[in-house]
Amino acid sequence: MKHERHSKANTSARKMRRILRVIAGAAAVCLLAAGCSSAANAPTGNNVLAAQAVYPKMSEYPNELSPNFDSDYDKWRSDRQAQLCNVSGYADNLWDFYGGSTRQFLSGAEENRVYSPVNLYMALSMLAEMTDRQSRSEILDLLSAEDMEALRTQAGQVWNANYCDDGAITSLLGNSVWLDSSLDYRQDVLNTLADNYYASGYYGSFGSEEMNAALRSWLNEQTGGLLTDAAENSELTPQAVLAMYSTVLFKGKWSAEFDPRNNDAKLFHAAGGDVSAEFMNCSRYMTYYCGEDFGAVRLSFASDCGMWLILPDEDKSVDDVLAAGEYMELVKSGVAWENSGLYHVNLSVPKFDVASSFDLTDGLNALGITDVFSPDAAEFCLLNGGSSGVYLGKATHSARVKIDEEGCETSAFTEMIAAGAAMPTGDDIDFVLGRPFLFVIDGMDGQPLFVGTVYQPV
Repeated sequence: MKHERHSKANTSARKMRRILRVIAGAAAVCLLAAGCSSAANAPTGNNVLAAQAVYPKMSEYPNELSPNFDSDYDKWRSDRQAQLCNVSGYADNLWDFYGGSTRQFLSGAEENRVYSPVNLYMALSMLAEMTDRQSRSEILDLLSAEDMEALRTQAGQVWNANYCDDGAITSLLGNSVWLDSSLDYRQDVLNTLADNYYASGYYGSFGSEEMNAALRSWLNEQTGGLLTDAAENSELTPQAVLAMYSTVLFKGKWSAEFDPRNNDAKLFHAAGGDVSAEFMNCSRYMTYYCGEDFGAVRLSFASDCGMWLILPDEDKSVDDVLAAGEYMELVKSGVAWENSGLYHVNLSVPKFDVASSFDLTDGLNALGITDVFSPDAAEFCLLNGGSSGVYLGKATHSARVKIDEEGCETSAFTEMIAAGAAMPTGDDIDFVLGRPFLFVIDGMDGQPLFVGTVYQPV
């Protein structure tokens, strides 16, 4: 990271700066900040709970073979609707962020990469609560929020719309804030994070084995053990003062599973040359969707979630589809997409297990988030006094998606430390994902939990 040059008078201040970390994931974003802080009135002790998030309770999805299914379903549905309680169109203003950030972080890589727009949204929303003035204003602008009250309301709606643990779908969002015991922090800010973002707060001695073990245990639990390597590389060093983590974990079974007896080996035309891969095959009636430069189908999970499989036309690339952005309009429109029809689809999709970790700093800068990365301009409000010089020094994102015959498992965390346009003719379509393609996993109200590129199935 490049920093502005400082005068000799600022040399000692630079040496005093300490690390501020922010991490979010199962899809995960890591934001790392550094700076000096005051230790006045600081709490002491390891792994002490400073703020407790209370997660919603929900009814189990009923057994469809139960004689009481209808009444049990009505209760489940009632509880689900009470949790949502969202105004129609409440997230419409977020789709520019979803599409723009996805294009920023997935384009140009030509490698397997997974990104969670919802995860980064939650991480940035929490970061806005911890910052002030211009640092906060840049985040509000990127997230199209008029003010903090609007952001808090919308973030709560997004969180509840995508949180589900009812036995049929696992879609879990987790947030936490970790503070070094030398800090004097604002309890009201921690309470706001707990109440509006379901973020628990912990403090203890950074650099201790006990504190690092607690952090890694939390990350592995929140991401279902899918990101153990990334979690193992996360630590609260003695130089750090604060860390924020945001996670997303999704598990779902296909509404119609693939029969493994139909699997076969096919060539996948990867950028580096053809490779043999195991493909899952099925033939069924499905809605087929057309865009200007892609064809797509959607595999359904329970509870309205699904995975979009988006195949660029033969003369187009993954980057072409990302740049045009029409695929995100398809995800937003869903079944209302006009250029679609019911066909008998012969689907072949490779089994894959793709994971990635990448730096977000340049991308966030390009999206307008700059002040928090500057030691001179960043303004943090979580700490009581002495917060001058605290800045965001690192931003990373880790995520993983794997699919098989039964369904899909995905996780991510963010770490902040501080076919063509024309519909096909005929009744049958051969939809073979035998070259680089995109996928989107949408949540229970259609928002993009995960977007990924598969350049080579592994």
